[in-house]
Amino acid sequence: MVQRKKFLSHLEVPSYEVEDLPIDEIQRLTKQSKIAKLSFNESPYGASPKVKLGIEKAYQEISKYGDPYQRELVEALSIYTGQPEDHIVFGNGADELIDLVCRAFVGPGDEVLLPLPIFGTYLMDPVISGAQVKMIPVQEGLEIDLQKVSEGITEKTKVIGLCNPNNPTGRVLPTSEIAAWLKTVPTHILVVVDEAYAEYAEDPSYYPMWKELGNFPNLIILRTFSKVFGLPSLRLGYGVANPPIVHSIEVCRKIANVNSFAALAGVAALADLEFVGQVVEKNRQEREKLAQALASFGFVVLPSQTNFLMVRVGESAEALWNYLKEKGIFTRMGWGLTDYIRISLGNEEENDWLIEEIRQWLDLKRG
Repeated sequence: MVQRKKFLSHLEVPSYEVEDLPIDEIQRLTKQSKIAKLSFNESPYGASPKVKLGIEKAYQEISKYGDPYQRELVEALSIYTGQPEDHIVFGNGADELIDLVCRAFVGPGDEVLLPLPIFGTYLMDPVISGAQVKMIPVQEGLEIDLQKVSEGITEKTKVIGLCNPNNPTGRVLPTSEIAAWLKTVPTHILVVVDEAYAEYAEDPSYYPMWKELGNFPNLIILRTFSKVFGLPSLRLGYGVANPPIVHSIEVCRKIANVNSFAALAGVAALADLEFVGQVVEKNRQEREKLAQALASFGFVVLPSQTNFLMVRVGESAEALWNYLKEKGIFTRMGWGLTDYIRISLGNEEENDWLIEEIRQWLDLKRG
């Protein structure tokens, strides 16, 4: 019999809920024609029109193998981040980069330290690499306490993961606070700061973590094209770090892990920052409108610097979540937070529909 790694036998193959599927598949399974998918933090505004030009350029060379180094993409990212090209590493989505970090830096006997709540991939990939995940319990108000993170460091700690802005809460830690904390972290521990939602952040205390990169040799920042750039189906992400860390990840990275369609679409998206600004502004307007409406219903809405809202509904959260599903509006619950629902921001029509359905649910609840 083929022998597999023992720890893999205890893991389940990832499964997907209805709300994780494409809209046409949700419609087929639920027999509902009108759907609002507010569960996956996708941009309702799509991608820049310029992306089509990038895809058309890739199509002209579809019968050829693409550039394994994706030089155009790396050059564009270098300009966008203000970092040298040897500080850039790309991946098949930020998800792959999380996996590559684990493969490059942890193994059996090591620990990955994660403050909760956090994006689920961080909980799975270290285990696949044979490491242990050590979780810092959820704090009051779902805020990340960096002092608690420091207290969790042991001699086995090899990687610490942070999402800033946080997924699923939407909260943001001041960048200067993270930088001050990083000074206390032993330099043999790699700190991963996931900034998937960074472009949405408008809080004056926030600035890109890569501006601190020169001070910290043990830091990597991860970003994605799946959110504000509107390219989730193409799977494109990137990391910014000092060259030794980039080198370690490149050793583990498969050649041609990112195809030409994704890479050139990314280049085109980076060339249209005016479109990005428009998306951010529309998102801000809808976020404020929805947050105000939800607060008026008596819910606690966590402050968000993202394209979603974390809402404390209370003990009836699951009832509301199920009611909305029955109406064709798919939101998300999880992370062990049974009182909360996370709502991705839709377009104006979808958000107005959501507000009206919640209003009707509350009326029914009151009798």
